[in-house]
Amino acid sequence: MEFLNQRSTGLVARDPGGNWIFAEKGRLRKLSADFSQTRFDIAAPTDTPLAAKSDADGNTYVLTATSFLQIGLDGKLLANTNLAPSPFFRAVGFVPASDNDWIVAGSNGTSITLVRISQDGTLIRNQRTIDMGLSFSLAAIAKEPLGNVYIAGGTGSDSLPVTPGAYQQTRLSGTCVGMGFGPSLPFPCSTGYLIKLDASDFHTIAATYLGGTRQSFLTGLVVDASGAPYVTGYLNGPHAPGDYPTTPGAFQSSYDAFITAPYATKLSPDLTSLMYSTFLVVAPGQLVTLKGGPFPPQTRLLFDGVPAPLLYVGNDQLNAVVPRSIAGQSATRMEIEIDGVRSNARQLDVHSSNPTVKVWVAPDGSVDNRGSPLADVALPDGSPHTEVNAAHVGDVVTVFTTGIDLAQPIAVQLNDHDVPVLGTHERPGSFGSVVGIDLQVPSPGGGMYVIRIQNGANHTADNPGFIWVM
Repeated sequence: MEFLNQRSTGLVARDPGGNWIFAEKGRLRKLSADFSQTRFDIAAPTDTPLAAKSDADGNTYVLTATSFLQIGLDGKLLANTNLAPSPFFRAVGFVPASDNDWIVAGSNGTSITLVRISQDGTLIRNQRTIDMGLSFSLAAIAKEPLGNVYIAGGTGSDSLPVTPGAYQQTRLSGTCVGMGFGPSLPFPCSTGYLIKLDASDFHTIAATYLGGTRQSFLTGLVVDASGAPYVTGYLNGPHAPGDYPTTPGAFQSSYDAFITAPYATKLSPDLTSLMYSTFLVVAPGQLVTLKGGPFPPQTRLLFDGVPAPLLYVGNDQLNAVVPRSIAGQSATRMEIEIDGVRSNARQLDVHSSNPTVKVWVAPDGSVDNRGSPLADVALPDGSPHTEVNAAHVGDVVTVFTTGIDLAQPIAVQLNDHDVPVLGTHERPGSFGSVVGIDLQVPSPGGGMYVIRIQNGANHTADNPGFIWVM
């Protein structure tokens, strides 16, 4: 458990034998399932690892921004492949292909490149570059049951190669002005995009924009057993979310926020229709994340002049807890303060707290969506819950939430099954903003369980935080 308790950034994976793989900047380790033995502990490239996986034979694969590494059972480096087709290429993630190859996705600032690489990482079989124009980001790659892949992110370009019948044919977002300490230049507002590609030759099967007339950022992606993609992200003001699309009966079909409105959306596998879409609120006592920066260590975030408790301050991200003192107000003014100098104020609407299950707080205090709308769940062995490290029927797990009032009764459902709450506890260092709820996974198992939480008069309804169950 040493790695899990360190205040450092890294990745955790497991091989078929249950061994733990810990990939950190400059170091790669494999420990036995009970952490009693070190299988290997080696120096690794100084690049930050972006993804780590294992094959059926127990070999380890690590992706950095420009390299793909294969490490044998004994820790020997078997291959180190340079993936960068251009000096500006940066990888984002990789998924297994149906014939034991790997598919890597990355970008170089103006285009996305898909690379199909052999299992041992020594041979690049084929690749495709998709011109995206300026002002875009690549957030995630995911594989669907038939072997095809989705890629997703945000773009301010009008040149996305959308397909006939796509849900959204054009970029609806217009021109934005940033929040800063003085006049800001206008720039194209970002909107989400989603592209589905054939895994063999990477030809485009479907592609769509996803957004409204306000700026939006698509940050997470996961695919269910039917091949339908779920995406998460957030919208930025002023007066977000504007007309971002939601579906009838959604948990929150409207949200009058001034600056930030998180969302979760499910599309059909052919990307022609919206299957489910909702907003996710931020309220007193909940976590708020600001991205951009730079944020020096002395940065403060103020709500009506009251400093918010800070969980994490990094160069390009700040995580804080909205002060509970603003509860009952209709609006609050948010400012960034550095060395006594305050930014332009932004007015935000105040909503009552609602239980929210889509939150992951890393050991260093940063919030990481991990490219997925999965809830932050700790499994019985303490390991983090992922698509490949799923929960099992009968497991006692901890679901971490925000917006919980421990003075009010708590009721939980998984896939419409009432689940007894075995215990609750605040996550240390979260200033009461993150509460763990202990519960037992019910039968029957298999697939994605939807989490619903009732906390007094507040509830998640169909808030799409999920648990993968085997």
